[in-house]
Amino acid sequence: VMSQRSACVLLAACLARGVASHRVTAARVLAPIPRTPVTGPAHCRGQPVALASQRDDTKDTRLVVGGLASLGMAETAYLTATKLLGVKPALCSEGGSCATVLEGPWSNIAGVPLSVFGLGLYTLIAAAALVPVAMDGKARDDDLEAVHAVSERVLQMGATSAAVFSVFLITLLITTVKASCIFCATSATISILLFMVVWNGGIMQDRTAAAVYSAISTGATTAFAAAAFFVMSNAASMGPAAASGGPGSAGPYLPPEIEATSSPDAKVLAQRLRAKGARMFGAYWCSHCYDQKQAFGKEAFGNLEYIECARDGAFEKAQFCRERGVPGYPTWEIEGKLYPGEKDVSELTRLLDDAGFRRAKEYVPGEKK
Repeated sequence: VMSQRSACVLLAACLARGVASHRVTAARVLAPIPRTPVTGPAHCRGQPVALASQRDDTKDTRLVVGGLASLGMAETAYLTATKLLGVKPALCSEGGSCATVLEGPWSNIAGVPLSVFGLGLYTLIAAAALVPVAMDGKARDDDLEAVHAVSERVLQMGATSAAVFSVFLITLLITTVKASCIFCATSATISILLFMVVWNGGIMQDRTAAAVYSAISTGATTAFAAAAFFVMSNAASMGPAAASGGPGSAGPYLPPEIEATSSPDAKVLAQRLRAKGARMFGAYWCSHCYDQKQAFGKEAFGNLEYIECARDGAFEKAQFCRERGVPGYPTWEIEGKLYPGEKDVSELTRLLDDAGFRRAKEYVPGEKK
């Protein structure tokens, strides 16, 4: 039997051991936790809950922006490829207004296709939207936070720039070029949707800062658009090759001189077309019109009636072109019917000889061929 003194000593020892144990446990709890880089959900990596929640809230918006920008990239890449390869884009009928817009002097800035600028901007927006999403959970917190901060500004300014420049281009189509273009309308729609999604999707939580960045982008884009208009209007005034007047001239402008010599077949065809009262509508700056004239040669085309549709062209009949409903340049009129597009000698001959072919090729507003 344990004595009373022994029992007291044992109890004191147990209590001392327990206090020591609790002291060790408390020390472990209160000690700072090492911040080692680990992967996993934001709330498991020591990130503030509000920041993680904000990223989760904008993830869907970024995916939508990335999808829209990718569509814009696909369209502008396709148009750039057709420019470089010299082929006609799909959905643009030969000689139609769409082809006139995409092949005319208003389709490039200082020799660089507008689609190249669009491709670059869409690519930047897509990268700014999707790169932070791809990095989430794979990068250090500080690095990810820096990327998010930069991407917010790029998206706000990029989407604003795309929308402002699209408004400029659509205004140019309506007021100056006076032609329609399905690709231009599609790109403008994508750009405006991008701005709406970025602005309303809360990419940049500070609305005042968002407004400031949009204002800066609007000013810079407007200045660029003004410079682009100056360059493109000069190009339109000069025509495809040495049109009269030259740089700095106020016009009116003559088409470039025909240099080719007419073949016997071209001379005979020109006589037949003249007998039918045929005439060609065109514009001095239109490269396809120039190629069409070169196909006939100087002597043969000199026997044909040519109607200048450009308002600043020499001997222009722009109002008459509009009244006739000319869809694009060049357009042939044979026996009162319109046939748009550049045509070789054999096709024009068939238009004269084959009534069925003539009906099939006749331009009918709103009808796709």
